This record gives sequence, structure tokens and C-alpha cells, in this order.
Amino acid sequence: MEACEDDKSLLKYVSDQLKNPDDFEKKIKDLNSNPSMESFDTLYFKNDRIFELYSRPQNLDREIIGRVWSFRDVTERILAQKEREGLIIKLQNTVNEIKTLRGILPICSSCKKIRDDKGYWNQIESYIRKYSSAEFSHGLCPECSDRLYGDQEWYIEYKNEEDKQKK
Repeated sequence: MEACEDDKSLLKYVSDQLKNPDDFEKKIKDLNSNPSMESFDTLYFKNDRIFELYSRPQNLDREIIGRVWSFRDVTERILAQKEREGLIIKLQNTVNEIKTLRGILPICSSCKKIRDDKGYWNQIESYIRKYSSAEFSHGLCPECSDRLYGDQEWYIEYKNEEDKQKK
């Protein structure tokens, strides 16, 4: 099947607008060499538009009399698909970063260390920091303050001042 002059000028017009015109021109030569061949391709234009191209022979009484070309603009669909894939990757990365504590934690009744999956005992702060996104600031509850410093003169004075301020 021989391409007429109008076909050649139309193909050149399209080819000049493509990011990869050599691939397109090779496909056209393949189709001209094999007139019964069907083709489905994606064309990437210099203006960032994306088209699907479907081509098949046109038959009349089992004789090839031409070729049918179908171009469909799929730019929005492809861009939405790429955006969705990017969001999926971002979500997977976020899920991988999330640290959660689940189940029953074996904790020492005396020192409050937690036993990990390997059988090692860890300070509660380091264990929770490792398996969650929690951060710690340290302080003393009133009972521990009294137990640790209750016999210290400076602490007794501090507590007396605190009691006066409450009244």
C-alpha cells in the first residue's frame, strides 16, 4: 500500500510535534511494510500532551483498501494516574514511618523495664521511643520528689513555701 502525498505531509506534521519522532516514523515504516498489522502506541508531544494511537487495516471483501487511524487524547488520565501513583508511594512511605505499639507489653513490676521481642530488657523511654513517635520530657511526681529529697533542707523549705502559696 503506497502512501499518497497528503498522507506523507500529515505524518510529517505529526512527527514534527513529537518528543520521539524517530519511534513514530519507524512504526509508520513497519505498518507500511506489514499492511495487515494492527498497532497501539502512546505518543508524547512536545507540548506535553499525550495521545493513544490505534491503527488497523481497513478491509473490503478481505482486501486491504486503506488504514484506519484513531487518536485519543489521554493527557489528563495519564497525569491523574501519575499523581495517584505518587500519592500511593507517599502513603506507603508514611505508613512505613508510622511506629505503633500494640498488644501486651511485658513490663518489670519493680524497675518498669520492658522486655522486647528478643528478650532484652529496655528502659521504658527507649522502648517507647523506638516503637512509637512519642518523645519524652522528664520530671518527678510529688511522691517521688518526697521520697528522693524529703530529708533535704532545701527541699523542706521549698515545700513550706509551696504550702504557704496554696493558702
